[in-house]
This record gives sequence, C-alpha cells and structure tokens, in this order.
Amino acid sequence: DGPISVKLCGDAIAGVVRIDGIGDPIPFAVGPGKNSVGDLERMRAVVVHGSVAAGGGFQVEGDGVAAELQVTDGPTAEITVSIRKATETELRRFAALRALQEAEQKKTYNDLHAQIAKARTRGVEQVHIDRAEKLLKTLKPDPGTYLCKQTMKDQMRWDKITERSEEPESVTLCSATEGCSCNEPFRGNEQLEITTG
Repeated sequence: DGPISVKLCGDAIAGVVRIDGIGDPIPFAVGPGKNSVGDLERMRAVVVHGSVAAGGGFQVEGDGVAAELQVTDGPTAEITVSIRKATETELRRFAALRALQEAEQKKTYNDLHAQIAKARTRGVEQVHIDRAEKLLKTLKPDPGTYLCKQTMKDQMRWDKITERSEEPESVTLCSATEGCSCNEPFRGNEQLEITTG
C-alpha cells in the first residue's frame, strides 16, 4: 500500500533488490564515495517491467508496473521502494529499450540504426543509446540498403513515371477567331516582325 523503506549503515554495502514481477534484480551500493541504486548508479531509479507491444507511432499496447527506488546520501542510507502502475510514457520507454537491446543482440546494422533512432524519440536513457551507437560503429551496412550511382540511374527513368498512350495526340484549336494564325501548321523560316505604335 505504501512505500517500503530499509535503513542501511556500513562502510561498503552492495547488493540487489528483488521485486516479484519486476524481472531482473536491481543493484544498490552504500558506502564511501556515492550511494547509488539501479543500473545507472544514480540516487534514484525507476524500473519498469511489463507485457507491452509497440504500436504505430507512439502507441503501446499492454500494461506494466514501475518500481521507484531512492537512496539517501550519507553513511547511514535509507532505500525507499514504491511500486505502482507504469505510465504510458514509461511503457513506451520500456518497449523502446527492450527493442534496442534485441537489436544489439542481432548485430545487424539496419535494425540497430532504426532502434537507436526510435529509442531517442521515446526517451531511453542516453547511456543505453551510447552503448548501442558504439556497437553500431563496429557493424557495416548491407550494400543493398544504400543508393549508388547505378541504382539511381536505373530507378530514375522517365518511362517509369509516365504513361505512354497508344492514342494519337489530340489538338485543341484556338477559338479566338475562325482564321487565327495559331491554328495554321508550323512553317519553317518564319520571320518575327515587331512594330511599335
């Protein structure tokens, strides 16, 4: 119902917090230097777990839970854990992080490149994006995925974008006057005479 808190005191205490339904254990450390909780070694962490599927755009389908963990500063630290329903933003971030991690395991350039872009727009922590970008630099794109001069030449042919009609061209005559010179066929070597007046 309310937050659960645990007081820790010691020179160097490190461990994990296990929460049913959250998945992986959450690391913490108390001692000289800096107290921290979570993978990113900060004093506050929100860990989300759930069953989600990314929909179109920024939509996610499913639900999940969020565990908010906070550790106080100093040699006598207190870790507070609150469990609640995850927000839609947190679920989007969780789904994007999971997709990014799956792309890292596949190690294909195109998948990883796309998931890095998606992770950025969905607010995934920069440390995860940096790790994925470091891996991306070691991969090479598939040669068939980028344009070269010959591919562009092949694809940008006029006959691919226009329709050829078998019917003869229709000509609409000028209707200004019955004997308008616009309607006469073209004659070579015509002269243009300009008069002022």
